[in-house]
Amino acid sequence: MKILSMIALVVLGLSMVGCGSDSSVDPAPPPTVDEWAFPASTSKFAVSLYSTASTVALNGTSDVRVVLYNVTSLFGAAIEITVPQDSLEVTEVVQGKVFPTTSDALIVSQIDATNKKVSYGITLKAGNTTTFSGSNVIFKMKVKGKIAGPVNVRVNRSALELKNSAGQPITNFASIGVENLTLTVQ
Repeated sequence: MKILSMIALVVLGLSMVGCGSDSSVDPAPPPTVDEWAFPASTSKFAVSLYSTASTVALNGTSDVRVVLYNVTSLFGAAIEITVPQDSLEVTEVVQGKVFPTTSDALIVSQIDATNKKVSYGITLKAGNTTTFSGSNVIFKMKVKGKIAGPVNVRVNRSALELKNSAGQPITNFASIGVENLTLTVQ
């Protein structure tokens, strides 16, 4: 019994210390990428289109995030994005982090390739007493590069609505900026 205990201790010791000259170390896991990240700003009051890369590979995919910056008392939003779908196909629209739970919100999204636009609407359900104030991604579009060249992705300002719980435009809505995006498919 003592011999078995000693063998077990030696095996355990060798496995903890290692043996021989092999001193390889397992590589660290790759860093996690926050799929909802966007550049911070405390002064910007805008609806901004953001992508982590300025290029999309031909037949490759990327995300375009629609970011609201420094809004107050947001209860609902309607946003229309013009996307030249012959050059850049929108394959999916995903709810963002402004209203994080779908059980509290009503969402409508539509990819209209014929009219080259994506429409997204979200509102909290009646009786909900919370609103959103701050900056975050309201939704993101998964896009696929189809034809090489520059592609202008634009917020349709005339179709933009950001409303408070009374159904009125949020404070200072008339002065909100719009930041569009140019991607290059290559």
